[in-house]
Amino acid sequence: MKSLARSYLWWPSLDKAIESVVQNCTACQLTRKQPATAPLIPWKWPVRVWQRVHMDYAEKDGVYFFVVVDAHSKWPEVFSTSSTTTYKTIEMLSHLFAAYGLPEEIVSDNGPQFVSDEMLHLMKKHGIQHTRVPRYHPASNGEAERYVQILKQALRTSKIEPGKTLQLRLSSFLFSYRSTPHTVTGQTPAELFLKRTPRTRLSLPHPNLAQHVEEHQTKVKQQHDAGRSKTRGFLPGDMVLVRNFRGKDKWQRGTVILRIGPLAYQVRVGERMCHVHIDHLLPAGDAEFTLNTPEQKVIPLTSVVPPPFLPVPSGVTPSKSLEPTSPGPSDPGPTPIPEAPTSAAITTSPDPPRRYPKRSPKPVKRLDL
Repeated sequence: MKSLARSYLWWPSLDKAIESVVQNCTACQLTRKQPATAPLIPWKWPVRVWQRVHMDYAEKDGVYFFVVVDAHSKWPEVFSTSSTTTYKTIEMLSHLFAAYGLPEEIVSDNGPQFVSDEMLHLMKKHGIQHTRVPRYHPASNGEAERYVQILKQALRTSKIEPGKTLQLRLSSFLFSYRSTPHTVTGQTPAELFLKRTPRTRLSLPHPNLAQHVEEHQTKVKQQHDAGRSKTRGFLPGDMVLVRNFRGKDKWQRGTVILRIGPLAYQVRVGERMCHVHIDHLLPAGDAEFTLNTPEQKVIPLTSVVPPPFLPVPSGVTPSKSLEPTSPGPSDPGPTPIPEAPTSAAITTSPDPPRRYPKRSPKPVKRLDL
């Protein structure tokens, strides 16, 4: 669109005018594609065993598996079960707490058994921080999600061996996995978790663990972020479009209330408060449009007092929506070119106190040919 316009005419700020028209087009905004995948931000590696654990459920051949992975040692615990209720989940967690103690943090998705009142009471009772990843974004709980894939592949491979029950195949897989050096730590999960070298047929040297993990995370981040744009960001009070996974409309208009993490935000959509990943957010224009959703009560932004803004991680720059803009008219259309002022003196009233620093435009440099 910009190239087509420049082939016929040009004026200052032509690109910004075209972008403003597109951003305030209702049909364009409701049919926009997903934003680019955000750059990878690895979980901080815990310095102690059983400090942070990730949990999730897997299903294979009609049998459910409750998977718990220690983030420090990559030590897995797997329980086969026929039920995924809250009571059964608490029962299996209590078995792990009795064996290894209470972790400081547990990461899970938003499954019904993980968000129930009984689970919240258990976490509060034992002083455990329960971190739930954004909805519809399983990659945020990649530690458990990746192990689920490995578990399913191992059970599928061992199924061809005759004379082995499901529990025997599961035990054989856990023994092999715990005794195999992990690609991230460079050591076996058993060596880090049990603080001793298990008696196996393989024994590998012990590299510098912290440096190896940091180099590996840096390498993975560089590969993941290659060719991607910088991290976008939003400030409390910004108007955004929130990806809608349940209604007819693809996007819903909302207001950013709080930045919860590097890539997660608390957004008000109508009367609802949503926990949203940045991959499901887009900057919204100033134009108001009506979605095909039930009528919602709009709460004025002036009544919302945003909490303190969390600092942006190093190496991450906000998007254009973070740049402060001067107060302007509510009309989202292109602004006409102002005429040159006359020689007569123009008297103006003193400007009110500005919220943002005033920008001083610089003259355009032209070549005198």
